[in-house]
Amino acid sequence: MKPLLSIVIPVYNRAGRVVRTLDSVAAADYRPLELLIVDNGSSDDSLQVCRSWAEEHALAGIDVQVHIQPKPGANAARNRGLEHCRGEYVFFFDSDDLFCPAALSDVADAVGSDHRPDWLFLPVEQGVDAGSMQVRSYQQSSAPHVHLLNSQFSTGSMVFRTQWLREIGGWDEELGVWQDWELGARMLLHEGRGSWLCARTYHHILLHADSITTSGFSQTVEGTLAAMRRVVDEVKEASRLSEKERARCLRALYYRGMILAGKLRREGCADGAAAYRALVEEIIPHALKPVRLAGMMLSAYSAVGGRGAWRLALGLV
Repeated sequence: MKPLLSIVIPVYNRAGRVVRTLDSVAAADYRPLELLIVDNGSSDDSLQVCRSWAEEHALAGIDVQVHIQPKPGANAARNRGLEHCRGEYVFFFDSDDLFCPAALSDVADAVGSDHRPDWLFLPVEQGVDAGSMQVRSYQQSSAPHVHLLNSQFSTGSMVFRTQWLREIGGWDEELGVWQDWELGARMLLHEGRGSWLCARTYHHILLHADSITTSGFSQTVEGTLAAMRRVVDEVKEASRLSEKERARCLRALYYRGMILAGKLRREGCADGAAAYRALVEEIIPHALKPVRLAGMMLSAYSAVGGRGAWRLALGLV
């Protein structure tokens, strides 16, 4: 019997974009499908647009539910969907991106064996429009320190066994940015079976003026600092890590912090850069000279516009 798969889509003021996303989900070549749309307190017509779409697709072989989550934040909306979904596996998808029609069939094939992974990774493409898509970088590694530097697990690239995600706590509702980075880290820090579906690229992540992805780092300093501190604590508390692995993760976070300090310097945000330099001193107090020198190099490289600093850092951890 085919497993029921669920897709949760939080919606906030996307009346002009969400129908295209929902249509791309409806085009999926797999049934049965459960789609949970969660309006997150939209002030435009998003809720009515979603309800109208749900009524129009009631006979399309898709169980469509529209929920309301008044608590602000996409993570609260995602957790509302997680609470109500019945699928054995669950996707979380953003309301302005395009779903790949082949994703569900490939996921069903991957989980339709005795392996039953707790999470799956799917490569995604992102760009300003469909004609300029590039594959989002990934390393196909389950080592936590790789994700801490590369941010390879993003919202559209993660599929979870529903009950397992509930057991590890779902989405962190206290975070406003870098939620997927934190969840990807927490996922890898827990005991879980993973699988990689890398035969093709899935999903189009469309960047536009309202996308958090396109914002400068100086606009989200407080939020990214909160996410970094949360992950630092999770690394320090993770019981599955050996001390060697824990040290590698902390060095990765140290270097990530120095890279961000450099990016903030480039954006002219001196206070943000100073906050990140203070954070790395908390991550590794009294860091050895080679670590400090490497961090300064990565920060200086990023401050002059150097790209791919995380790749350099990956070779240093």
